Amino acid sequence: MKTFFWIMSMVFSFSLSNFSIQEFDYKAAWEKVAELRNNGLPKSALEVVKNIFDAAKQENNYVQLTKSVKVTTELWIETDEQGFERSVIFLEEQKNTLPSPSKQIIASYLAEMYNQYFQSHRYEISQISTVSDPAQNDYKTWDSQKYHQKISELYQFSLLGEKLDLPAESIVELLAEEKNYDRLIRPTVYSILWDRVHNYLKEMMGQVNLSLESQYVIKDPAFLGDFKKFVEINLSQTTKEDPVYIILKGYQNILTSLSQSNQRTKADYDLSRLQFVFQNCVIHNKDSLYESALTNMTEIYKTDEYVTLVYLALANHVLQNNKPARAMELCKKGMVIYPESPGSVACKNLISQIEKKEASMTTEQVFLSSEAPKFALDYKNLNSVKFVIYRLEKNARINPYSEPKQSYQNLKKGCVQVYSKLWQLPEGKPYETSKLEGVWSKLSMGTYLVEMTEPGNNTNNGLLNYAIFHVSDLAYTAFHDKNMVTYRVVNRASGKPVNEAVITLYQIEYDGSRNMDESKKIQEKRTDAKGLASFSYIENTRIQVVVQKNKDILALRNDSYFYKRYYQEQEYSYAEVFTDRSIYRPGQTLYFKSIALKTDGRNKHEVVKDIPLEVSLFDANYQKVSTTTLTTNNFGSVAGSFVIPVGGLTGQYHLSIQSKKGISAQKYFRIEEYKRPTFEIKIDTFTQSYRLNNEVKVSGDVLNYAGNPLDGAEVEYKVVRGVRYIDWGWWWRPGPSYDNSERVIIFGKTKSDQKGVFNFNFLAVPNENIPEKDQPIFDFRIEITVKDITGETHTAETVVSVGYKALILKTGLEESLDVKTLKPFRIEATNLLGLPQKSKGNITIEKMKEPDRLIRNSYWDDQGRTFYSQELKEKGISIPKSPVISYSEWKVEKQVFSGKFDSEVSVDATSIMQAGVYKMTTTAKDIFGMETTGISFIR
Repeated sequence: MKTFFWIMSMVFSFSLSNFSIQEFDYKAAWEKVAELRNNGLPKSALEVVKNIFDAAKQENNYVQLTKSVKVTTELWIETDEQGFERSVIFLEEQKNTLPSPSKQIIASYLAEMYNQYFQSHRYEISQISTVSDPAQNDYKTWDSQKYHQKISELYQFSLLGEKLDLPAESIVELLAEEKNYDRLIRPTVYSILWDRVHNYLKEMMGQVNLSLESQYVIKDPAFLGDFKKFVEINLSQTTKEDPVYIILKGYQNILTSLSQSNQRTKADYDLSRLQFVFQNCVIHNKDSLYESALTNMTEIYKTDEYVTLVYLALANHVLQNNKPARAMELCKKGMVIYPESPGSVACKNLISQIEKKEASMTTEQVFLSSEAPKFALDYKNLNSVKFVIYRLEKNARINPYSEPKQSYQNLKKGCVQVYSKLWQLPEGKPYETSKLEGVWSKLSMGTYLVEMTEPGNNTNNGLLNYAIFHVSDLAYTAFHDKNMVTYRVVNRASGKPVNEAVITLYQIEYDGSRNMDESKKIQEKRTDAKGLASFSYIENTRIQVVVQKNKDILALRNDSYFYKRYYQEQEYSYAEVFTDRSIYRPGQTLYFKSIALKTDGRNKHEVVKDIPLEVSLFDANYQKVSTTTLTTNNFGSVAGSFVIPVGGLTGQYHLSIQSKKGISAQKYFRIEEYKRPTFEIKIDTFTQSYRLNNEVKVSGDVLNYAGNPLDGAEVEYKVVRGVRYIDWGWWWRPGPSYDNSERVIIFGKTKSDQKGVFNFNFLAVPNENIPEKDQPIFDFRIEITVKDITGETHTAETVVSVGYKALILKTGLEESLDVKTLKPFRIEATNLLGLPQKSKGNITIEKMKEPDRLIRNSYWDDQGRTFYSQELKEKGISIPKSPVISYSEWKVEKQVFSGKFDSEVSVDATSIMQAGVYKMTTTAKDIFGMETTGISFIR
């Protein structure tokens, strides 16, 4: 709102040379208002503002009129508890009575006030049920939809009327002085008001509950053409509330109204229009169209320095498409044309970002002593790096309270340097990140720090990155039991237990005098033949574990914290309570049962016999209604009943179980005044497949429980579209990262006929942002609400699934089978509703080639990485790649079967499938003639 007040203050400072009557000294009056407000006299200030308002109204001075109205509401809100409500009423009146352009500015201000109230009370408003006819003047009763409708209407009203083309010279000058080129020069009152409408609608996009049929979808490539073609597009209006439609219509109006001489403002609106369309359109080649449109703009607006901002937008676009060299070229071209423009400064900053030298190094935490340490390197704009490795002391620690680079410098003090080498990096594509993998020399067992620096760079000693790693053949795990923690030490390569390994626990405490962590040895034990050693649990202690076997010392730097343990392993008693239902009416009988138990705190439970239990009934105000005492039987249980009192409170009641031996329990339930439902809704089951973009027929009936039809009942319906992807089995890949949110397709009303039957149709519209190749399945959830003449209301819902293809093929085999249990199987063919379909097609079975050896996970993504040294590669030092996690990525070894299948006849593959992994591919046509493929992997 501050932005609006600032803008209006600029508007209100316009020169009054166009007005012939100057009978009132507005400057002196406003100075008096400011003085009174500063002295804490708002009511006196209101009197002066009233005089200003009266004078401005008599002189028809729209600047002073609007300012006096705005300040009046400010003072009311500051001084009156009902100031906001009073201001809303006042502004509604002035909006309808003041002349233009005052009433348009007031309407815009009122819209912002409503929006501010909505944002401040968003949660409370979200709890308000949608009603068909909310109180028009009582904004406290409005739901979210009504707020958007009202705010949108006010903003649109602010763009209609006379005198909106009045100049806003003072605003132009101020913006130019501040060089605020994100909100470029706005030459008229209309342009200022339009920006406010635009900003609000962009915030509301996606939050407005419109049916899909009422939403404007940008599909025509002409929207990404030049502005001359854009303004000629005939926008077929769907609804006045659609933000996309309103914004596009606004761009057309404002681009049409601007004169040829105002190139800078037109360029700004034109660029804003293209960016909005690009972000919200559904056009398959929108990237190339957008780039072409921006390129065209660089020619259209080349006579104005604003063109550098167009070059910047174009450069950012190609940079996002991984074309940094092209982005550099565009930035430099813009800077040459207008080197002193603000856009040129922004282009220079983007160039610096593209040219920035970057490097990151990834290593594993622990390496075996038999292998050279490996690393992955990502770098950009670097020709060489230098690696230096230091051997650290056993208990060297980083100060967690200092800066990382300072900690690193302190850590390596006094450490022995064991490796140093300058690496010339392979030249990659200009300004793009290159990736490689490499190895250092073999190192003896111990803990090491590796630093990576840029040669010749003296800033922070040229440090690019550093890491700490260990060389050890040991590994350990820990698990907790009771008040003990047990460590298991194994050989890192073979996994065999390590006997006689020494495990030492160090307590880590912060030394404030030295501003460092200090370690103190607290326990030490040796592992047994199983590699196990147990320690007593020390609560609320920070621990470092050091494992040693001969010269092999593993001192990982990931400290653990022994928190206080709150579980109890002592004998105690408790009770379980059950009631015959969860909701009762007043006057009904509540039947209950309770079982008393005792436990040792672990896994042993026993019933408690012959113990008195006091059972009490409490109402919604936690007042005791009734009580009884019962004794548990040989099975530890008691049973009884209470009559719910008539005329008492409704709401949440509860039963309370208490005994002198410490047994207690509670059970909550509800008491409500309700009546039996008199009718039910039955939605007819879908039995056929549907195609996308075709109509789906929905029907059902409303019957009372006697079986008679309910005639003339109001039926409200809503169809909501969701999306999912076919799951072919355990090799399934994650669904594509598109907008998978639910959208309302249609909503409406109808009535049941004499037979109680209702029906309606809807169009099965797909989400066109999701390509057909990803085989999405769209689930259309149909929600039905029926109300009879007495106001009794019930709901029902069902789902119909529609896709680009109407058939799903699966083998029905388990993912992993024993060869001996393999039997003939059938191909399962179903439609998207899960109903069996008769189907015939082709099937092929292929044996997959398994990897030569099992490979563990790499610590880094190896995609696109090159091996640094061919010499090391020839010596047999290899870097393991990530193991194949999907059978779909394995190569085919051979085809073992190809033939026809019939969904009603079994396929016998028992003689051709031995141990191994097989890929089964089935193809068939659905009822619409579309070919469908199903893939399964069987091991």
